Amino acid sequence: MKHSIQLYKDEKAMTIAEIIVSVFILALIAAIVLPGLLFGYRQVHDSGEKSSAVQEVQMGLEQELLAPNDVDPTIPHLQIQFGSDVYTVEGKLIKKEVEYDSAKGSTTEAKVFIPD
Repeated sequence: MKHSIQLYKDEKAMTIAEIIVSVFILALIAAIVLPGLLFGYRQVHDSGEKSSAVQEVQMGLEQELLAPNDVDPTIPHLQIQFGSDVYTVEGKLIKKEVEYDSAKGSTTEAKVFIPD
């Protein structure tokens, strides 16, 4: 028994101060790295929502082009000016808008003018 006590005294181990310093360093690294990771995750999430909204607008416009329902009667023509010449094109305007982040009030919108 005396022999086993002798062996444990010869082994080197970490002191409590070394353990506290190691934990402090790990906590400091985590405090620096985690906000960046969370910000990146938030950006990826927001980008995914925006992409989904753009795709929904695009699909909605394609459906409206096939069977127009939401035509804006206030814009019956489009005027194009080249120098002093002004050209008027008759047609209709189709609009599609989708809200993708209700907390921020973010929307994506597309308008298509279809000449007659």
